[in-house]
This record gives sequence, C-alpha cells and structure tokens, in this order.
Amino acid sequence: MHFGLPLPPPWIADIATSMHAYFQFLDPPRDSTHLFDQLIVNGYKPGDGIVLHVDLVRFADGVAVLSLDAPLVMDVTCVPPG
Repeated sequence: MHFGLPLPPPWIADIATSMHAYFQFLDPPRDSTHLFDQLIVNGYKPGDGIVLHVDLVRFADGVAVLSLDAPLVMDVTCVPPG
C-alpha cells in the first residue's frame, strides 16, 4: 500500500538488509525471514515532528528509525500495561 506514490527506491531495501546483522544482537534475536513488514516515510520542516503518541500493539516491540540529512532527538518510553 503506497497511497498512489511511487514505490520506495531500491536503496531502502538495501538499508533493511544491512540492518539484519544488527537485529541478531537483540534478545531474543529477530526472525531473519521477517524483519520488517511496514515502511512509513514522513517529511518534516525544521522544528516540526511527530507528536507524543502510543504505537498500537500490532507494531509489537520493534521500531527502526532512519533520519536522512537531519539531526534527530527521540524519547522512547514504555507504557505500563492497562
């Protein structure tokens, strides 16, 4: 699903593939046959960003962030169940 936009460029797949080795260090290691099932691309102007939010349970416990040509500050915290 890409909402009428062009498919991501091939280098996105290259980045995902290169991250494979990193994910093997996680405890427990990720299943190497299914590292990613979604790509979300956002563009922001200086000073803009993502508002405080809670990701849905369907995203499980893994989120990878790639910042291109910009500094990035992100605070990630666990939300207690319930």
